[in-house]
Amino acid sequence: MEKNDEKNTTKEKSKSKVIIITFIVLAIIFVVACFGSYYFFRGNNLGNIVDDGAQEQNILETAENIISNETNLLETNNVTSEEENTANTNTAKNTNTTNTTNTSSNTSKATSTTKNTNTANTTSNNSKNTNTTTNNSKNTNTTTNNNKNTNTTSNNNKNTNTNNNKNSNTAKVTKTGTDESKELTKSETKYGVKINTYTIKRYDVYSDGSKKETSSYTTTEYDRTGYKASTSELLPEARSLKSSNSSSINDVLKYVNQYRKEANEKQIDGVTDRKDLTLDSNLTVAACARAVEIAYAKKFSHTRPDGRTCFTILDDMNIGYNASGENISSGRSTAKAVSEGWKNSSGHYANMINKNYGKIGIGVIKLQGTYYWVQLFTN
Repeated sequence: MEKNDEKNTTKEKSKSKVIIITFIVLAIIFVVACFGSYYFFRGNNLGNIVDDGAQEQNILETAENIISNETNLLETNNVTSEEENTANTNTAKNTNTTNTTNTSSNTSKATSTTKNTNTANTTSNNSKNTNTTTNNSKNTNTTTNNNKNTNTTSNNNKNTNTNNNKNSNTAKVTKTGTDESKELTKSETKYGVKINTYTIKRYDVYSDGSKKETSSYTTTEYDRTGYKASTSELLPEARSLKSSNSSSINDVLKYVNQYRKEANEKQIDGVTDRKDLTLDSNLTVAACARAVEIAYAKKFSHTRPDGRTCFTILDDMNIGYNASGENISSGRSTAKAVSEGWKNSSGHYANMINKNYGKIGIGVIKLQGTYYWVQLFTN
């Protein structure tokens, strides 16, 4: 309605200009007529009258040209006004269309908000910036403000990322349990016994799936089901043990002879003339061989792993005897401890103070952390 009123007002102004110009032309014609009458009544000659008439004709033509130019100008103004109105109408339509488009864009982006909050915020800001760009041609100040808003949006994004990083760093890794690995590092067979050495590693397990090694150690496992060894196969190790354990062997000998003296003083069994035992080399090798087969077969008995009696070791080594005895022990780590243990056992103590024995062989071996001890007595 406002645009129609503007169009009517323009037309009224154009009509007023036409009336004014017409009035001016008529006034000019009137003045020309007055001058013509004046010269006519003064009796000027016909030539002057003709000249005046020509001048009058020129004046009239000039007036007509002015009127024609004004009329064209008015028509041009009307056309321009109509084009401007049409352009305004189109602009209005375009503006409405733009608003509609923005509305559609905002609606579409609002739908995606339910899926991703960060993306929705960024998209919404972009829509606002697009609307602002439409107004940039009209208002420079608004554009400056919009640029500030854009910077604010960027800062918001940075804050969001910072928060996400903080949340990520805040998540604590906790211990959820333990784990253990077992790796075979060595395997061998000795006396028919399978000997496997393993490296054991222990770990703490954490909630992020990682593991941290806390300790490691080696262990040796013996499969004795296949044990089989002859006396001759045992002798090399027996001789080595005799040499490496000579100190402990001599300490045991010392305690045994001490017990024999005490027994004489106490007249145990009515005997006072017991002599000290002599450490025999071959008998000691035999005692060490017995210690080896007891440890590897893990058969703690006076019967050998092959089922024969313990004294067959003497026969195998061609050791002669008329009287013989054997003491065995396991678990005690020192000569004093094992000697006292035997002393506190009547049967073992009787062997140590028996007046019929003049020789002793002492054997010892440590296997899998356990000490195995053997005493062999002969006359």
